[in-house]
Amino acid sequence: MELFESLFIFIKLLFRDVFIKNKKQFDRNQSQAHFNLGNKFMEKKQLDRAKDEYIKSINFFPYNAEAQVNLGIITYHKSQKDEAFKLFLKAYDIDPRSVKAIYWIGRLSYQQNKLNKAEKMLKKAIKYKSNFLEAYFYLGLTYDKKEMYEFAIKYLRKTLELDPEWSESFIHLGKIHLKRGEHKLAIEMLENATTVMPFCAEAFTGLAEGYFETNQINKALETIRQAKEINPKCVETHYLLWKIYKQKGMDDLAKLEEKEILKLNPSYEATFQMNKDGIKVDPKQDAAVLNIFNPVFRFFKKI
Repeated sequence: MELFESLFIFIKLLFRDVFIKNKKQFDRNQSQAHFNLGNKFMEKKQLDRAKDEYIKSINFFPYNAEAQVNLGIITYHKSQKDEAFKLFLKAYDIDPRSVKAIYWIGRLSYQQNKLNKAEKMLKKAIKYKSNFLEAYFYLGLTYDKKEMYEFAIKYLRKTLELDPEWSESFIHLGKIHLKRGEHKLAIEMLENATTVMPFCAEAFTGLAEGYFETNQINKALETIRQAKEINPKCVETHYLLWKIYKQKGMDDLAKLEEKEILKLNPSYEATFQMNKDGIKVDPKQDAAVLNIFNPVFRFFKKI
């Protein structure tokens, strides 16, 4: 009798183990099937259907790091950045060598202004994938924010080695060269940007600034008008156009630009007042000064 009971228990445990093993394999297979289907929907830009499939994939097998990453990407594009960041961290916890997870943690860290973490993760992404163009790009932007311009230029130029028409790099390289007073290089980069991206107001505004700084005023005017035509709501474009009109003595047109700027961004009031008082202020570079003076100007307007 005892032998029979022992045999029964042994068979029961054996079947249980086989069932569990088969169940795990079934779950993995189902997870992969839903993951693959999610990828197909992702390719077709059907993000809601892709999201549903990735969730099903994770429900069957929670340790599918790539499904976690792809779900995070969709969540990011739906402007739920905090939730996306959690998904990328979870994917990284599951698989510390997931290049996509590492890259997205680095990219979001850059956007959160956590620059040391961004630098560390983006370098790690490049270590695992040496031709990872987007990782080089965001690493360049990270160094730009850290004002380590030589490194920023190095990594942004690397993106152009990988893709000679990566237009965003032309724009950011142009801006860096402008900050460094390297106007010839800035103009070269921004001319390339306007060729690759003929409908990018940011590129035309940067190029116009390069022309303005090198005293090519007519070229600057022509270029900034192109930028304004592309995007009439950009304050920086209107402000540069105001500066050009003032330089050329076209005061009536400058006044119209001033009114348009104050409609778009009232904080520029301090900029105009200080320039009228003979204090040269650039709102992009002297934001801290303007934050102090804006309340003062508002106060004196009331009395």
